[in-house]
Amino acid sequence: MSRPEAERARTFLERADADLAAVRALEASREVPDEIVGFHAQQCAEKLLKAVLAGHQIEFPRTHSIQFLLDLLSDHGRAPPAALNAVRELYPYAVQFRYDAPLDEAPLDRPKTRELLEQLSAWTTAQLPRA
Repeated sequence: MSRPEAERARTFLERADADLAAVRALEASREVPDEIVGFHAQQCAEKLLKAVLAGHQIEFPRTHSIQFLLDLLSDHGRAPPAALNAVRELYPYAVQFRYDAPLDEAPLDRPKTRELLEQLSAWTTAQLPRA
């Protein structure tokens, strides 16, 4: 991985780590709505997937679509394990809540979401080429 790609991947990882820290901090807080926790969870997943893409010099457009990013990874032989594809369910927290009406979804399973993100983070780290 060249220096610019390594820097870009590292930046995505650092930002994803910050969103994961927010999810962890807000997990038990009932004062914070699911939409806020879900937004940080979605952002974390999006940035982790983009870190892998950047680390492997796979171009991607500006997008919040986790499904698009998963498909792009798959197209390049870099798909995460099937269990991690559940992160695609976080997509509404990026767009619908921010730009449309509040979500009418079932309550966010915060511990399950955090665990999923931690697994995605570990997978992401393992996928990045060593500099």
